[in-house]
Amino acid sequence: MFELQLQSLRDYVKAFNRHDAKAIAALYAEEAAFIERGEQVSSGSTAIEASYRIYFKAFPDASTSITRSWHSGEAVLFEYVEGGTNTGKHRAHKPTGKKVGYSGASVLRFKPDGRVKTDTTYYDELTKEVQAGWAPGPLAKLDVRPAVPVPAATETWEVHKAAENDGGQQKAATARKSLYSSFAMKSEKDFLAALSDDVVLSPYDDPKDATGKREAGNLFKEWMKTFAEGVVNASEAWSIDGHVVLLGTFTGKHVGAWGSLKPTNKPFKSNFLDIAKVNKDDKIERVWTYANNYELLNYLGYHKDEVFDVAEHDPMGD
Repeated sequence: MFELQLQSLRDYVKAFNRHDAKAIAALYAEEAAFIERGEQVSSGSTAIEASYRIYFKAFPDASTSITRSWHSGEAVLFEYVEGGTNTGKHRAHKPTGKKVGYSGASVLRFKPDGRVKTDTTYYDELTKEVQAGWAPGPLAKLDVRPAVPVPAATETWEVHKAAENDGGQQKAATARKSLYSSFAMKSEKDFLAALSDDVVLSPYDDPKDATGKREAGNLFKEWMKTFAEGVVNASEAWSIDGHVVLLGTFTGKHVGAWGSLKPTNKPFKSNFLDIAKVNKDDKIERVWTYANNYELLNYLGYHKDEVFDVAEHDPMGD
């Protein structure tokens, strides 16, 4: 299964970079589900193929590169960088000529024959749409990460594989408790106590990283000022080769200004994927977070003319 998974990822990158939507779809089971923002947005390999065709039309020079992958049984998480230049029409969007480049991650679950049965993707659509010049109204003024170049694709990347009897379940439980219990208590002190002194937090739905405890504390205070009653629930966790992969939800209420967006006092729910690196002292020394701001914005009311209708939205955020 491990070798089948690696080959599937290699084949995906090659097919993506030659814009072969049919070859990408062939990597999925006919009944495969594509999940985004916590809900299934596409069903079946035929629909998945159509969504890639739409994407390649909007970004004729689109490319992708896998940077890391984690493997545990039938489940695989892989990180990627993806981007291109918007020189093609996309639905209601006219070409802007702007470049996009953003990081994302997907959790794939494989069938025994090596084809993908579910693909749950996490990346910030807001970042991509601001970069592309598509974000409407006040959303266009929100700070996001600048476009990054896509690294040259290779057939090898950083690979992590779960080992048997490595104490993984205990490590996963430790990370889940130490990293997320403090959110429910809203305690900056408890949050920082879970982190190493040289911690680096990389939330890709935020404009920049936070390095060291001082910046991590400032980021925590910013979150709590903007989103009250915050509760994080980590629903799944795998310990893989010194890393803990967690899937979960962040719920709360929007009570503070978010850039140019005024408080709405509306509740929200946002799905996330975290990759946490835990040191020998059970301190969190690095966290990479993938979430989609458009999922949160949908709860806040930016989901009609301003953004999109979820029911009509397709995979790849397009």
